[in-house]
Amino acid sequence: MIFAVLVVSSILAAFGQMLFKWGAAGNGSLFAYANPYILGGFVFYGLSTVLWLWALSVEKLSVVFPFSALTLVLIYGISYFVLKEDIGGRELLGALLILGGLIVIAWR
Repeated sequence: MIFAVLVVSSILAAFGQMLFKWGAAGNGSLFAYANPYILGGFVFYGLSTVLWLWALSVEKLSVVFPFSALTLVLIYGISYFVLKEDIGGRELLGALLILGGLIVIAWR
């Protein structure tokens, strides 16, 4: 159960980042950042944080914290598939290595 919560927390954080990117794009003034995308990003991040805190309350930090790297991997996927950004071979290799490390940590 703990690993499912950590995965959901990472997904929420990654989608929060995507909303932040959409909300920040092309803004020229500070007030332009007060938009639905930024608000949505905060909501997703807030939900992610609640799940993260619960995970920290029931599992060791040394097990929970490495899953923050899963958000990085998910961001690469969102960047490529949703935002249509280019992802190079080094980034892909790094993401695969991170996933491999998370599998080793989660293996029980």
